[in-house]
Amino acid sequence: SSAQDWEDTAKMCAELKKWACVESEYRKVAQTDAAQYLRLGQFQLKKRKYEKAAESFAIYFKNGGQSLDAAEGHAFALAELGRHAEAKTFFNKVLNANP
Repeated sequence: SSAQDWEDTAKMCAELKKWACVESEYRKVAQTDAAQYLRLGQFQLKKRKYEKAAESFAIYFKNGGQSLDAAEGHAFALAELGRHAEAKTFFNKVLNANP
């Protein structure tokens, strides 16, 4: 299997509304391209899987990610988990970039 195969499978799964399948395929792609943890985290956040989203965003940032969308998503996931001090750091990052 290749990243393109996983992307194709994710697309088919999304059309069938098989969300666990989409998440699984996104994870496979992210494991070969760390920048894709942003997309995985956003997907998990949308599905209200806050713990998994926080983990995905953390991996994204650990690998050098700088997206403000990721910072906002990570902050929201952390806040939903009650990890307010950590969430504040990421909310501040977004606010400081866009006063």
